[in-house]
Amino acid sequence: MIHPVGTFASNTKCPVAGGRRYMLPDQPDLAGTFACVAKVGTAGNAAERPMNAIEEAVSEALNVPMGCNGGFLRDDAILVITFISDDPNDPDQGTPADWKASVVAAKNGDDNAVVVLGLIPTPRLGCTTGNDPNAVQGAHWEEFIQSWGAHGISGSVCETDYAPFFLQAIGAIDQTCEDFNPPG
Repeated sequence: MIHPVGTFASNTKCPVAGGRRYMLPDQPDLAGTFACVAKVGTAGNAAERPMNAIEEAVSEALNVPMGCNGGFLRDDAILVITFISDDPNDPDQGTPADWKASVVAAKNGDDNAVVVLGLIPTPRLGCTTGNDPNAVQGAHWEEFIQSWGAHGISGSVCETDYAPFFLQAIGAIDQTCEDFNPPG
């Protein structure tokens, strides 16, 4: 999303260099551009379906050289997936194993080249959303995150401060980068 629109969104076309839909380290004003694209707001479909969005983002169709995400997936880099949802529903199509298989396939079978971060509603993390506080919420996402082992970090979307979550995430990302052996 390079032009987030809606309530609490940046409501501006963010200045991502090179006309890409992702940023590289040489992005001018990297922090400011990230802040722009990360301010996605609260508008959108109530059934968020983040797993299906992840599958689509890493799909071959979007990652061909002239595709929407062409150049995003690289053999010489790890992939960090971050998703945040307070949607208590379970509308994603497929299973946690299906979603992981799609991501691993996009990284040429190397599941050690991926870190998954999720801020989700889950009673295990002291968080429920929606009308039924006893409903099992976020279990499908939790299963997906946990399937990555030390490369999967889950946190509660209900926290008032996400800094501890992201500090933990930095450790997992750093370790993954240190252990990563790109092909070739």
